[in-house]
Amino acid sequence: MTAKYTRAEHLLWIVPIIHGLIAHYSTYSEIILVQYNNVFTLFSFFNITAIFLLFMIVPFLIQSAIRKMEIRNTIIAIAHITLSLTLLIGITFIFSVNLPINIKWHYNNVGELSLFTKWNYYNEMCISLFKVFIVVQLVYCAYGSKVLISNYILSKKPAITQHEYESELAMQMAG
Repeated sequence: MTAKYTRAEHLLWIVPIIHGLIAHYSTYSEIILVQYNNVFTLFSFFNITAIFLLFMIVPFLIQSAIRKMEIRNTIIAIAHITLSLTLLIGITFIFSVNLPINIKWHYNNVGELSLFTKWNYYNEMCISLFKVFIVVQLVYCAYGSKVLISNYILSKKPAITQHEYESELAMQMAG
């Protein structure tokens, strides 16, 4: 395999696919039930994987472009990749071990059952982690856009010759 295909930013699309497949085939339930704003929604692990891939397309393209231009800050790039993948694996792991529930448990006359309380805790944790994941992607996209735009502006600025530089410096010293 060539060095072109062994770059770290490729983990942004490889890991979600591999982890989504592992989670899909290793869990006892193919369905993920998510409650947000009192609305229950069903997802499969393939849907969750597709959602993560959609949110990682633009950061992946920015990582790739910045690396090809050789203007990337390696620490920021590795931090982005590590944080993104940690959040992704954490969210899908919690979804894969969270027990499936019956929605009627929440509306029981006796009160909430302990299994619903446990499920609701993990559900809210996943939603919070997903919000952090989105913020991380947006912050990296803003950083990458800034780097790309500033590099574009610098590349369009005409280079001055040594003679122009010396005469400009002499004018500043004289006046």
